[in-house]
Amino acid sequence: MLRSFMKKRLLRQVVLATSSLLTAGYALTAHANSSAPLYKELPEAVKKAGKIHVAGDQLPPYRITAEDGRTLKGLEVELMQALQKQLGVPFETTVVANGPAIFTGVDTGRYDISFGPALATAEREKRYDVIPWLLSKPAFILPTQHGLKTEKILDLCGRRISVMSGSAAIREVEIMDSMCEKAGLKKTQQIVMPDQNSTLLAAQSGRADAFSMQYAAALHLLKTRPGEYTAQTDETNTMTTLRLGMILKNNSPLSPVMVTAMQNLVDNGEYQKILDNWGLAPANIDLIQLNPNSNKR
Repeated sequence: MLRSFMKKRLLRQVVLATSSLLTAGYALTAHANSSAPLYKELPEAVKKAGKIHVAGDQLPPYRITAEDGRTLKGLEVELMQALQKQLGVPFETTVVANGPAIFTGVDTGRYDISFGPALATAEREKRYDVIPWLLSKPAFILPTQHGLKTEKILDLCGRRISVMSGSAAIREVEIMDSMCEKAGLKKTQQIVMPDQNSTLLAAQSGRADAFSMQYAAALHLLKTRPGEYTAQTDETNTMTTLRLGMILKNNSPLSPVMVTAMQNLVDNGEYQKILDNWGLAPANIDLIQLNPNSNKR
């Protein structure tokens, strides 16, 4: 009875949060600065618009809606503020429902960029420009109400794990499965869900034993929902090999400018400071590259 009530309450919160954010726009309050280091390198369309249009879904700690329901905060906002100093134009973020909505918006040109972080693969780079800016650091979250406890990553072998469609989690669980087989243990059972909220609900309801999310998001969840969940990370660091990045339209003239701007933040220390603020120091990347898996352009 209690489980049913909690599931309905959580689902109601998720639906309300998502429905109120489908078309919400958030802009950094600043005007264009033509004296910024990279302003002259920007595409003319961006200069004319006076801003860069960004698409993202609701994904703490990258994008978090503030208490007023109108302001966006999080790691991505801090990154955009630093990039604005390099580019001279503000970013305007539209929070959409899920990953497919992000890619569709980039495809149609409605949005110039998504910060993701989306899995960087050679296959994805055939269709989009991808700029990795994080290493994937996975975490597997277990609701405490079900009593399942783990001490190491192999304790999840044979368990049901809900993962988000199209995310790095699918590949990460495949890597874990190879670790399980090597240890003579059963592979996991993947339960693929359309978005991060659905993966959480699958574990909350008992359909899955655990759900996967990025380490930074896991830290935020544990901090804001104390006692409700535990997290199991990969103590072997075998899975911290995948790259996550920004998504732009194929051959976008904005792509090389973003690469330079991000590398400037790496070189001046602002990038590392932002990652440190959000507990993501182990996920840093030293060299920012465009389409590194395929070397396209």
